[in-house]
Amino acid sequence: MVLIAVACCVSNSGCQDEAPASATSRPNRQAEADQSQAVRPSEPAAKTSPQSADCESSTRPSAGPIASPASATALRSDGRPIPITFDDLHLEMKEDSVFDPRLLTPRIKLLDGQRVRIRGFIFPSILQQKGITRFPLVKNTECKFGPGGIAHHIIMVDLRPGVSTSFTVRPIAVEGLLTVRPWTGPDGMTWTVYHMLGEKVQ
Repeated sequence: MVLIAVACCVSNSGCQDEAPASATSRPNRQAEADQSQAVRPSEPAAKTSPQSADCESSTRPSAGPIASPASATALRSDGRPIPITFDDLHLEMKEDSVFDPRLLTPRIKLLDGQRVRIRGFIFPSILQQKGITRFPLVKNTECKFGPGGIAHHIIMVDLRPGVSTSFTVRPIAVEGLLTVRPWTGPDGMTWTVYHMLGEKVQ
């Protein structure tokens, strides 16, 4: 099955300044005018330009708690999965590049072979809607899987026998065994660095 890379756009919401509360009346109008002039900026505030979203951005799923990268610096002893984010899996790789094992960070080496819990999105080129047992989990909805993609922003998930999920555009949380397992696409580039044997999808 050939997965076609797609990108989804997200809109940026602007911020609207709140109007200042009206000042209390004062007998001396000249003093009031002088004070008002003193607190006003001499130049108009610069308008904030919207930032274009892409797979390099730190966009994270909005639902549920987000773990900091520091949470992965120590292994859990209670058997529960380690809560991580894609920031824990960051590598100095660009789009359309080939994985080099020398890029692995101490944190990633620590997580390799451990049970983790991570939030992301099912890549939207999945042809199935229900009974999905294999899918790329991407960092955010702007990420591509395939040409133009960034390999460390993607985890190839294979669910254990008996476990399946349905396609959704909403963020999901996946628990399972994370390993460093680079996968090369037909273009010779690394399409994903990570693999997960999924145990649970929520």
